[in-house]
Amino acid sequence: MKKNSIALFLVTVLFSCVSLYANPVDANSAVGVTAMGTTRAGVYGLQYQHWFNNRFGMQTEGFAYYNPDSNEELNYLICGEFLIKLYETQLTERSASNLFVWILAGHRGYSEKEYDYNTGKTLYSGFCPDALAGVGFGFDIMFLNHISFPVQFGFLGEFPYDTSVGFSLGTGIRYRF
Repeated sequence: MKKNSIALFLVTVLFSCVSLYANPVDANSAVGVTAMGTTRAGVYGLQYQHWFNNRFGMQTEGFAYYNPDSNEELNYLICGEFLIKLYETQLTERSASNLFVWILAGHRGYSEKEYDYNTGKTLYSGFCPDALAGVGFGFDIMFLNHISFPVQFGFLGEFPYDTSVGFSLGTGIRYRF
């Protein structure tokens, strides 16, 4: 119990010291993880965000998965988002928030296999490349000068193999620098 208390204290001191030297509004880049999706389509994985100026930015997301012993043998995704900042405010010295519009374009590829119990054979779907497109709003809440929690919502679609369009909601956690 005492070791846990000491570790928690050291982490708190570390975050406090790091947060003394930055302004959350001045941090132009961020890295983190994100998950956003509809009931059928999704965008998730590692994320990089960069604001070019006070108005325009971009972010990319991506992940890859390969397991030959799984039903979903291959699955990968790469997306890019164009961001337009609508409003930004500094709440306190160490926290801020902004509201933005996002426009997404991306690519997802996958291959699946199923076991057919009637024939006793494994059936392969082949490689299925899909395009992703979306548009919506988001807001980013930043605190301790470096940590941010984005929330994005809008519409996201996938086509041509798994054609779907639906309301999407997502969040994540990022370290801003």
